[in-house]
Amino acid sequence: MNTVDIIIAIPILYFGYKGAVNGFVKEILNIVGITLAIFLTFNYMDAFGDIIAPFFEDTPEYIPFASGVILFLGTLIIIAVIAYLTKKFLEAVKLGAVNRVVGALFGALKASMIVSAGLLLISGFNVPAEET
Repeated sequence: MNTVDIIIAIPILYFGYKGAVNGFVKEILNIVGITLAIFLTFNYMDAFGDIIAPFFEDTPEYIPFASGVILFLGTLIIIAVIAYLTKKFLEAVKLGAVNRVVGALFGALKASMIVSAGLLLISGFNVPAEET
């Protein structure tokens, strides 16, 4: 194995392990949670800012930041609770092992996509080829 292969294998193995530990459900809900948190934050930050404005009468310049942080973190917390409850349910119906195996495969797939994107980005630069 050469150095490039090891550099590529390390994140794939790490994310595969992390996926096995977390399970498929938690991995998927993490991605969904971050996407949903970004969407909700940018679409409802102003409306939520109007709701929390009475709490920031002395410092109204902090309203957009505070509403964005509350929406983002609140969404992530709600999704984390849903992921935890779903994981416990799967363990109760004896699907915990399946959740972990599929989670490992999904984690490795996710890492492969990240590594591929990185290699594609690097290939756009004029990196000299190794002379043989």
